[in-house]
Amino acid sequence: MQPQARRTSPALIRGLMALAIVAFFIGVMANAAQAAVLSPGYYQKVLKDENAYEEAYAELPADDVLAPFSNDLLGGVQVPVGTAVPGLLKAAIAPSALEAATEVAIKDLIEYLKKHKDLELKLDITDFVNGVPGAGILTAGTQIAGAPAVESPDIDSFKDALDSLIGGMSAEGRVPETIPTFDVPPGQRDEVTSLILSKSGADDGSLQSIGTRAAVTAAVAVGATDVAIKATLVPMLADVSAGAKLNLAAGKFVREEQRNGETRYVLAPPPDVVKKIDESLFAIQLVAANAFWLRPAGVVLFLVALGAVIYLSRAHTQDTTRRAGIVLAAAGIATVVIWLIALPLTQRLVIDAAFEGGHAPSAAFDSLARDVLRRCVSNLTPYVFLPGFVAAGVGVALFVVSRTAFRSGLSGKVAR
Repeated sequence: MQPQARRTSPALIRGLMALAIVAFFIGVMANAAQAAVLSPGYYQKVLKDENAYEEAYAELPADDVLAPFSNDLLGGVQVPVGTAVPGLLKAAIAPSALEAATEVAIKDLIEYLKKHKDLELKLDITDFVNGVPGAGILTAGTQIAGAPAVESPDIDSFKDALDSLIGGMSAEGRVPETIPTFDVPPGQRDEVTSLILSKSGADDGSLQSIGTRAAVTAAVAVGATDVAIKATLVPMLADVSAGAKLNLAAGKFVREEQRNGETRYVLAPPPDVVKKIDESLFAIQLVAANAFWLRPAGVVLFLVALGAVIYLSRAHTQDTTRRAGIVLAAAGIATVVIWLIALPLTQRLVIDAAFEGGHAPSAAFDSLARDVLRRCVSNLTPYVFLPGFVAAGVGVALFVVSRTAFRSGLSGKVAR
């Protein structure tokens, strides 16, 4: 009589099956971190999918709270921004330059997530400090100066039209549709000019004030033309753009850094804010920093555990198929379910970290930033769902086969 085969402990089988399921989840999440969270292209795609750059130009500068910060980025000159002067910010800070600066910031963030450097959250704006805003200011001047001249029939209508022009430029940053003109008698030109200028308010060197002075000077000239207005306005704006560099370098949250003997200007939040965000991102950094070894470790551990289950069940083909199916189905379903639960929690964690648990100072920035941060997390879903659904599908198929094809006795002990 042959000795009876030693029966494998059910507890051991269940333990290996549980280990395989956990290892599968670890491998999938580490793969998502390695393939997405640590990839610069992932973040740029999120920004483009959310149309973030376009919204930054269209929405943020028009926000009452952010207008002063937009002003700082344009050199502290009181220029009309956002929709008031279409294209002004794009001319001053080109989209390509903004994307390039953002790319550097993203790479710094990834180095932080890898634990290769401390969190900095800074944006290098050296190119803007060195004169880029001048182009945008001159663009605004060209748009203002390009308004056609319209002659007023009398002095009263001229003053009314000029009041509207001055009010629009000074209070609203609105580009004038027309520049009013009036044939002032030669002997009264200085008097009328002084009178109108005194009505414009402050003479603070801002773009509105300069534009007003230039427009008035040209308007009171007999036969003022578009060319005459440009000839007066554009040189004044050129002087303003030259002075904008120093104002930008001294802007809020702007600091100087020395790199390889070169002075660089960076825009960054205060150190205490960076520290709070750093503390909030601890868990995310922990996963991302270890993804490079967790991914292969998870795959190897999963294959070893699943292989052990199959080996220990080899005496019965039906048990082998059923247990392999259970492992794959449970691993895939558990991964999908856990991510569905973790997704909103992770989004909240990231948003709370970015906003220190509160809200951004601006409603426009708050909305844009939250949309981008949510997308940064939700775009990880395909990296989780694809392997999860594949594993679940294969597992269910194997389980069904074990309960049908082998039920009629086709299985049995493997021939000795």
